[in-house]
Amino acid sequence: MTPELTLPQRVAAEVRAEMGWQKKPIRELAEVLQAPYRSAKQRYDGEREYQLDELPKIAAWLGVSVTQLTTGHRDREHQDAA
Repeated sequence: MTPELTLPQRVAAEVRAEMGWQKKPIRELAEVLQAPYRSAKQRYDGEREYQLDELPKIAAWLGVSVTQLTTGHRDREHQDAA
């Protein structure tokens, strides 16, 4: 049985998955977060939690909803495009 992910783990996993799908580099994530590369990499790797105020910025950059980042439920438009 697979254990449930915590919210910070789920957000990190969703950001990684969406960035991978869109082939977006971590340096762009750093720009969106207005943070050093290392800080963005720590968030990307799940070593450091994303802050709540960062989620709308990331969602807009990726073209998904904050809900998708926090729940893992794909946005309807994104599913149709896949």
